[in-house]
Parts: sequence; C-alpha cells; structure tokens
Amino acid sequence: MTVLFTISQVTLSMTDWFMSVWARNGPLSLAYGWGYVALAGASVVMVYGRSIFTLITAMLCSKNFHSKVLRNVLRAPVPTFFDVKPGVASSIDFRPRICRILACVCGSLGSASCLCWWFAQRRHVPVGYVYFAAQTGYNKAANEIKRLDGVTKSPLISLVSETYQGLSTIRAFAKSPSFAHKQREAIDFNVRFYARWFQMRLDFLGSLIVGTCAVVTVLTKSSVGLAAAGLSLTYSTQLSVLLSRVAIFSAWLDNSMTSVERLNHYNQLESEHAEDEGADVHDWPSQGAIAFESYSMRYRDQLDLVLTNISINVEPGHQVGICGRTGSGKSSLMAALFRMVPASSGRITIDG
Repeated sequence: MTVLFTISQVTLSMTDWFMSVWARNGPLSLAYGWGYVALAGASVVMVYGRSIFTLITAMLCSKNFHSKVLRNVLRAPVPTFFDVKPGVASSIDFRPRICRILACVCGSLGSASCLCWWFAQRRHVPVGYVYFAAQTGYNKAANEIKRLDGVTKSPLISLVSETYQGLSTIRAFAKSPSFAHKQREAIDFNVRFYARWFQMRLDFLGSLIVGTCAVVTVLTKSSVGLAAAGLSLTYSTQLSVLLSRVAIFSAWLDNSMTSVERLNHYNQLESEHAEDEGADVHDWPSQGAIAFESYSMRYRDQLDLVLTNISINVEPGHQVGICGRTGSGKSSLMAALFRMVPASSGRITIDG
C-alpha cells in the first residue's frame, strides 16, 4: 500500500513539475502538451487505483476482524461471559485517511526539496521534528483524555435511558426540571475534555512555515526562477497543511485505537467445546427420549455445584413437571438441557 500511494503521489508531483518546466521553456509545443496529458492521465489512473485498493483493503480487514470477533462472542460460554457482561457493546473508529495524508506529505516534501534543496535541508527536518514533538506531547495525555471522555459519557447515556424509562413517573411527581438540570450538568461535565489547543499550535507552525518559505522565495527568485518559485511556494503551503493533518489524524488514530483494543479483547475469549459437529442430525430427534446420567453442573469453576448427580429417564411422549422452591435448580436444569452451561460431570442424551 505504501508503494502504491508513493507512486500515485509521484505522478501528481511530476504533473505539476512538468507544467513548471513547460512554463519556463516558453514556446508552445505539441510535445509538451501530449506529455502533460500523459502525466495527467497516469495521475488519474493511479489516484483512482489507490482509492479502490484502499477501499477494498479496508473492507476486507474490517470484515475479517468483525467475523473473528462475532464468532468468538457467539461461541463464548454463557456463565463466564454473557452472565458476567450482560451489556456487550464496542465500536471501531479507524481512520484510513491517514494513509492518504502521509502519501501527500511525501509528495510535497519531494517537490519542495527538488526545487529548493538547500532550503529543504535546513528547514524541513527541524519543522518535522517540531510537529513530531507537538504530537508526542499531546499523545501523552490524549489517551487518558479519551478514557475520561468515555467515563463521563456513560453517566450521561445512563441518565437519558433512565429518564426515558421513568418518564411517566417523572411527570407525575413534577420532577422534569430536576432531571433537566441533572442532564445539563452531565453534559457540561462531559464536554470539558477537548484538545483544541493542539490544533491552534499546529496552525501557528503552519503559518510560520509558509511565511518563511515566502520570504526565502522572494529573496532567491532570480536564481530559482518564477515558475519554480511559485511551485515551491504552493507545495510549501500544502506541506504545512498536510503536516498539521498528519499530526492531528495520527493522534486521532492513536486515540481511536482504544476501541479496537477493547474489541480485540473478544478475540481472546474462551470458546465452548463443540461436540459431534460432524454428526448426522437430519432425522434427530426422532422420539424425544431424554436421559440424565449422573449429571452435575456448576456455573463457574470457582462456584459450588447447583446440580449434583442427577439421573433421570424421560420416556418418549411423556410430560414431566419439575417443582421446587426458589434456588432448587429448576432454571439450572433448563439451562443444562439447552447446553447453555457445560457439564461438570456426567452427560445428557436425547434419543441416545
């Protein structure tokens, strides 16, 4: 992907460079025209190709990741996962635009360096270091800010849900102003965690780059040439914008990957042991005979047994009622029949 983005950006930069050469040489010629058309066509093909490639790659990655997570969640044991975490919800916020921005930065650096190499050696490396330092300083607190945002957003969402469920009671006791005040306080507390200072500092650095490049271009216009100076100034302007976007989106990507990290936790879930996956169940069950053979069950390994050495034979066509006090194991027996909880010992057979 890096090679494809680099080649596409090189063709775009070559198109602009060829136009400056054409303007500097002066005379109109069909050779220059056809050359420009060829470069422009190659640029269109490469940009379209990289977009399609990025789209297909992102779709395949998201599909594979989603399939793995969904498979592991569906196969997770009920007592050790769904009973412990009844509300399972996660999301992925991946920003593939960072690849495009990085490719544009490479093209802008290359063009500006070729046109004004001595200035590039003295300025681009320090400026890149300044942007990197700003991003590093921001990232030290960005992840924690993201977590704080999630922590402060949870009460806000819970309050909305509780208000909706108890709306009739709230109106009956005339507590609408009180709940509205709580909602405003929750919103105010959540929106405190923002990082606009990072964008302001990057804009200042970008303006400094453009201003410095403009001064140097004016001072060296006699040796560089008007066409090259204009192209250098144009790419320096793009460079400041793209460097700012690289820092912003890389920090954004780093923060957003916390969701991917949480979702990736589900890939390490323990799966239920599948038994007899290759068995022929076309005509099963045929009679409906159920047999418990010394069956014992516990919901989790560290808990006590809830069913101990149960042995029952239910003949086909018979109806059986189970009576008992609360906690005697009626629901546990149904959970065992549906294999929602694995057996500690013994087994259950249906029609053998």
